[in-house]
Amino acid sequence: MIQLRYDTTALEGSKEHYFHFLHGYLLPGLSLCLKAGFQRARFEDCGPLMNLRLHEACRLAAIEAGPPIADDTAPGQGGDDPVMPRWDKPLLRYNKPMPDLRQRWAYRSQVGRLRARLLRAARRDCRDRGSLATWKSIDVLVIERSPEHAFYQAGGGASIPTYGRGRRALQNTDEIAAHLGTRGRSALAIDIGSLPLSDQIMAFHNASAVVGVRGAEFANLIWMRRRSRAVMFSTPVRARNNGACTLADIYGIRFVSPEVETDFISINPKAVEAYLGQ
Repeated sequence: MIQLRYDTTALEGSKEHYFHFLHGYLLPGLSLCLKAGFQRARFEDCGPLMNLRLHEACRLAAIEAGPPIADDTAPGQGGDDPVMPRWDKPLLRYNKPMPDLRQRWAYRSQVGRLRARLLRAARRDCRDRGSLATWKSIDVLVIERSPEHAFYQAGGGASIPTYGRGRRALQNTDEIAAHLGTRGRSALAIDIGSLPLSDQIMAFHNASAVVGVRGAEFANLIWMRRRSRAVMFSTPVRARNNGACTLADIYGIRFVSPEVETDFISINPKAVEAYLGQ
């Protein structure tokens, strides 16, 4: 058994929010366990939504997840608990250039074995549960954001409040998916955050394109195939978070991020079609 700590000193973000949870805690933790041969691990409490994904990911990686480390548990009981490297830090690259070839190769090498392992396990899991055929048939994912869980509302316990639709949303996802369907694209409007992790992985891996507003769902670009497309609508920000764009650059995904005026938007479906064709 190993206890794994989340690094709160590296940069902003929270283990309770999916992008930082996935790339800044879960994937580095699983990678360390697999390289060092640990079969059991304890992670910190990441809130009700992320704890669920944590246990799903550990099952896919064939690692037993122990009970969460309580917030008042002193680090280093019986030895120093390792603090996980924040793999989200090189991804976010606030107002910095995209990674060069050497940096892209280094990141892919660092994540490669674990990514391949989770893809294989997710494929088996979805096949066994009968959902794999669905994801193989979907061409375009139109991302609906998840309703805001009570944990992320004011006074709900999250260190950084608001989540999903409480922050921003694409409001006409069904209209966009229906229009793309008339143009010969198999499109599905879906709340990707409501799916088990294995289905999230397979949905992104099999899709040739994803469409949505800036949000943690785009952390799943790591599962997409080379030359797939991602369209992420975003309001102008003072310090642009390049996490999704950097993932796209690393994995050869054709990425565009059109600017919009508000966080709660409806987009002309013909405009979406045009972005997908770029």
